[in-house]
Amino acid sequence: SEVAALDAITHAFPSDIPPPSLQAMKKIPPRSILPRPGLDPLFGFTLDGRGFAMGPDTPRPWTHVLANRQGHGVLIGNDGAQFSFSGNAQQNGLTPFTLDTVPAQSCAQAVYVTDLETGALVAPGLTPLRQSAAQEVRFEPGQAVLASAGADLALCMTVAVLPDEPVEVRVLRVENRSAHPRKLRLTAFAHLSLAELPQDSHGQIRTHFDPEL
Repeated sequence: SEVAALDAITHAFPSDIPPPSLQAMKKIPPRSILPRPGLDPLFGFTLDGRGFAMGPDTPRPWTHVLANRQGHGVLIGNDGAQFSFSGNAQQNGLTPFTLDTVPAQSCAQAVYVTDLETGALVAPGLTPLRQSAAQEVRFEPGQAVLASAGADLALCMTVAVLPDEPVEVRVLRVENRSAHPRKLRLTAFAHLSLAELPQDSHGQIRTHFDPEL
């Protein structure tokens, strides 16, 4: 209540400084917090209120955590950087943790598309290509959506964690906006660490290719 709030303010002031009256507080004009110049105007909640939309250009990275009861999860930054873990986010990192208060310089996981005719590369997030395409990130309950749109190709990737299995799901939708068919190649990359730090498992990971998958 207003009386309780004023009483809390009164106790916060030293005894020799009179606190402001309730009438004086009501006369203080409200302050409007404006976004940083050049910030994406789409920054804010979606119309249905279930998600938060933004671009990759924020003063500090925003991070969305997806996890299930089994302890498997993935952290996704609005710059597209991703980090996966299982059971223990610190000690059982599947890929190296690179998210920080500054944009990641190198990504632990990446998905990108190559145009086999022109050699052009396109990714749904800012990393790893840091391209100039129009990009949007949406953090929603249980999933994150990374989208980018160029002149003739648009990508939209949804990342989620299954509720009852230690599995991450990434669904990539590719839209060809040109007037002719195209040949594309999809590449998925992951820097495996399987440890707290990548150097802890250096030289101890063996991989193989299963042709039946």
